[in-house]
Amino acid sequence: MNTRTESGVTIEIDARKTTFKHDSAVEDLLTAKTAQLRALLYLFSGEERETLDHMHADLQSDLGWLAHDLAKDVHLMACAMSSRT
Repeated sequence: MNTRTESGVTIEIDARKTTFKHDSAVEDLLTAKTAQLRALLYLFSGEERETLDHMHADLQSDLGWLAHDLAKDVHLMACAMSSRT
């Protein structure tokens, strides 16, 4: 069995199934990470896109990387919440 913990979620993987386990703090963390992701993605659309376009290319890349990491965390926590194990 392969076990790892990310963003407050323990993931157990064996040959037949994947199990997610979490504590009650994950609900609050999911809410916070979702709000952070939403605020960050605001830069990538509409009139705010102009602000992003004027940033240095490295900073634009880092913001995209941050959005990816936040989305990964939100997805992981949402999976844990939906499994209710």
